[in-house]
Amino acid sequence: MKTNSQKHAVISLSHESFKHYLVQRYAENPEKEYTTREDWINLYNHAKEDMEKSGGRIIGYELVDEELVSHERINSYWPANWMWVLQFNQH
Repeated sequence: MKTNSQKHAVISLSHESFKHYLVQRYAENPEKEYTTREDWINLYNHAKEDMEKSGGRIIGYELVDEELVSHERINSYWPANWMWVLQFNQH
């Protein structure tokens, strides 16, 4: 029997490291001060779209009542103190 297993490169980032990644990779002007939740959500949405095009994904994790909860998207607020996992598809 032959199995088809895909390999994925995975990076985990702290909240601040993820924000730095978003600015360096997706900001039109990395020198600009990104301070509003709209700025961060726009950068996140751009990154998410980019990752999904190549078969990857971004997952956010937070601790809620001593339980680890995963999120595959964010809504109208920028989450504080999440841990982020970037999964890249390896062909």
